[in-house]
Amino acid sequence: LTLPRPRAREAWERNQYVMTAVVFVVFTGFAFVLPFLPLFVRDLGVRDKEAAALWAGALIGVSPLLAGLLAPVWGRLADRYGQKRMPLRALISYVALLALSALVRDVYELLACRIGIGLFAKADRAGLAIVAFELGATEQATRERSPAVSPASSSARGSVSGSRSSRGSARSCR
Repeated sequence: LTLPRPRAREAWERNQYVMTAVVFVVFTGFAFVLPFLPLFVRDLGVRDKEAAALWAGALIGVSPLLAGLLAPVWGRLADRYGQKRMPLRALISYVALLALSALVRDVYELLACRIGIGLFAKADRAGLAIVAFELGATEQATRERSPAVSPASSSARGSVSGSRSSRGSARSCR
């Protein structure tokens, strides 16, 4: 008695699973940090609650704004130098900039790190481009949903868990 051999996954299928997982983890981490930003801004020396709220809003909004504006530039570079290099560049940049964010001494340095994240570290669209590039035109509409849905689901989960964690931190800071 022999068992049927499992079929080998096609390259686009493997890439889709890997990119879905990568985008999910990156966005969960990104969203987990967001509820802590107002507390971190206060720790960096902004004492006024209104000013801290304004700084937190600017710090949260600057990365997606810049990433959206620069998406066509990164798309052209991916077309020119290779689709697979862009997510790797984005993830390395993201990890380095998040590590630097933990070492900042004032809110201006944190703003510089958040601007850097917006400029260099967005991996979600690059991952979607890899999956779309390897699919045929007829399969794109049905097959590339998971990397596209992953940012929304991971952002929701990361924000909820980060918010729960920040409540405990906020109580201990009082």
